[in-house]
Amino acid sequence: MVVEHIRPDGSTIYSSYKHLEEVTVVEGDLVDRHTRIGRLFNEAEYAASPFKDNHLHFEMRHSMQDRGEASWTSMTIDQLKQYAFDPWDFFTKELSNR
Repeated sequence: MVVEHIRPDGSTIYSSYKHLEEVTVVEGDLVDRHTRIGRLFNEAEYAASPFKDNHLHFEMRHSMQDRGEASWTSMTIDQLKQYAFDPWDFFTKELSNR
């Protein structure tokens, strides 16, 4: 799942979420920081899952040209820089501006 964020300066960034058990929004919904967009496995679902996928892949991206199909686990460092923000730099900057 991908959420498009329009920033105050008009630029667009994206947050990408993989391995959600349930998505609670649909395309076109407006969301804010209080909107529940999805959930991970609960304990019963995890116990029943043969894959044990109770984790979240979360990315902050400046490009979705790959349609979100690539993940940082399969990208070269150059591809990673092309699509995604460095998480440490991104959150350090974003949180210091609040």
